[in-house]
Amino acid sequence: MVTPQSSQMTGQPDELTDRVPHNTMERILQEIMAVNCRLEGTHFNISTLTAETKSIRIDIVGLQNCIASLELCVTLAKDRHNTLPDWDQEPLYFHSKVINLEARSRSNNVLF
Repeated sequence: MVTPQSSQMTGQPDELTDRVPHNTMERILQEIMAVNCRLEGTHFNISTLTAETKSIRIDIVGLQNCIASLELCVTLAKDRHNTLPDWDQEPLYFHSKVINLEARSRSNNVLF
C-alpha cells in the first residue's frame, strides 16, 4: 500500500490530516491507483484535501525521475439538507487530470 508522507517530512502544510481520517486517505490512494494505473509503483505525497473545495493535489515522485503534479477533483453527493456526507460513509467520485508534466529537479520546491 502506498502511503502519504507526513507534513514533518515534506515541510508542507498538511490540512489533510486534520480534516480527513487516515483510512479515508488510504481509500483515496486506492482510487488514485485505480484511475491512474500507469502510475503504479510511484510515490504519492498528498499536499491538500479540504472538504470546502473537495479537491486534492498530489506530488508524484518516481515517474522517470521527474516530479509531476496530479490534480483530482472529488465530488461528494449532498443530502437533501445540502450538507456534505461523512467522508468514510459515502462513495468518492474522482475526475482526474495530470498537469505540469515537465521534468523538474527533485530539489526544487513544488508549491500549490
